[in-house]
Amino acid sequence: MRNARTLAIAIACGILSLASAASFAAVFTVDSTADVADANPGDGVCATATMQCTLRAAVQEANTLGGTNTVNVPAGMYSVATPLFTTNATNVLTITGTGAALTTIIDGGLVTGIFNLQQGTTNLNNLVIQNGSIPIVNPGAFGACTGAGLFVSTPATANVTSSLIAGNQSMNGSGGGICVFGTVTITDSTVQNNFASFGGGGMRVFLVPAAATVVNSTFSGNSLNGIGAAGAAIESQSALTITNSTISGNIAGTGGSGAGVASESGATTTSIRNSTITQNGGGSQLDVFAGTVTLVSTIVANPSAGPNCVIGGTGSIVSSGNNLDSANTCQFVAASDIINANPLLGPLANNGGPTQTHALLALSPAIDKGANPLGLTTDQRGAGFPRVIGAAIDIGSFETSAAAGVAPVITNGPPGNGVVGVPYNFTYTATGTPAPTFAVTAGALPPGLVLSTAGVISGTPTTPGTFNGTVTASNGIAPDATQNFSITIVVAPSAPSQPIPVLGPWSLALLSALLALLGFRRR
Repeated sequence: MRNARTLAIAIACGILSLASAASFAAVFTVDSTADVADANPGDGVCATATMQCTLRAAVQEANTLGGTNTVNVPAGMYSVATPLFTTNATNVLTITGTGAALTTIIDGGLVTGIFNLQQGTTNLNNLVIQNGSIPIVNPGAFGACTGAGLFVSTPATANVTSSLIAGNQSMNGSGGGICVFGTVTITDSTVQNNFASFGGGGMRVFLVPAAATVVNSTFSGNSLNGIGAAGAAIESQSALTITNSTISGNIAGTGGSGAGVASESGATTTSIRNSTITQNGGGSQLDVFAGTVTLVSTIVANPSAGPNCVIGGTGSIVSSGNNLDSANTCQFVAASDIINANPLLGPLANNGGPTQTHALLALSPAIDKGANPLGLTTDQRGAGFPRVIGAAIDIGSFETSAAAGVAPVITNGPPGNGVVGVPYNFTYTATGTPAPTFAVTAGALPPGLVLSTAGVISGTPTTPGTFNGTVTASNGIAPDATQNFSITIVVAPSAPSQPIPVLGPWSLALLSALLALLGFRRR
């Protein structure tokens, strides 16, 4: 009996021990910037042989322990010589920079990739992930997705918050900053100045079931240079959602396409909502070769080179309304869409919040013309920046308190007719904010007449006839106001001629008497 009781107690203790291990939650605080391995992974102690807790040692402990683990990393420069791997499927690992914003820097020195997430869930908070590099030297592997800053395998999940992923490069590969085979969510972060030779300079979302979500974030200054490469900021071949974010200043080199976002697979489903895509150059800002890209309340405008949108292959763009295209290349056909209009954006700058944005300038046609299908409460900048100011939400990722412009309306006219050689004057009037300017946009005024930008027709007509055309009043706020004119110029009638009188005998006699009376004498 005693032996049976002892056995039961031992089994119970073992079960409790296993349960405790399964729910183990460790918190490791890094105290060294060295890149040294843990001396005894799995003992629950982050310690190198010299009893220091390095970032690598902490990650190794978390991989071995599994469960929920936290690594706190103070401000400093942490150089890594090889990638930091996560390998435990049960692991929920949170790595947080505990210094001031973006002062915890993990640097690959352009000799190695930085994070390689193979299993579990990894949360990366307040970190700078920079200068990762994964060159591909085998021509047979050119174009492979490497993720020099962050590689997320299937079925791993990564959540990147309040972080900067910058200066990473994939030479002869793709996915310079981030490569996604699993699932990634990027929030309140910046992906900047990353490079790939073949695609996805900032991020590549590679094949189903990969999925990426970008919220309140900015992709800027990313680039690629391979012929046929796509997506300097983001290339997607699977599921991609962009909300309240900015894609700006990314460059696709010679032969590239989709400097902003490229949809490259029939399986691609991309949703872009309340975002701003601008000043990207090379190929187009939005390249849809395959798959479907759906946009709502988004600005696609003012590329640094190339068109706003290119749609080819089996690709399609669907407008859910309230979008703005500074040209007319994106097939925005909803009644609430705005085309051929300059959104009047400020430069990419620190306008508040954790990421840079493009402010809407006063009188922008995007003001109060957006939609809010997700019920967003803040714009891209986050807390303290309401998503709705004024009558309605603005188009794009930035909400302004500036006044909205008012489209022009011509309030008089058309002008009347005139006469050759007679000075002519007519003044158009129009409402609108800012004040509209006028121009003849079709046909022509009669010769001798001109229209000033202030709306004044003046001059002296020189040629008779009927002259037809169109005057347009514009102020940068769509739609322009137009009015047709038909001015007839006629020749002035000649004055009737007067006959020269002929004096008869009696008239001559009377004239002679009158002259004599006045003192004139015939000699």
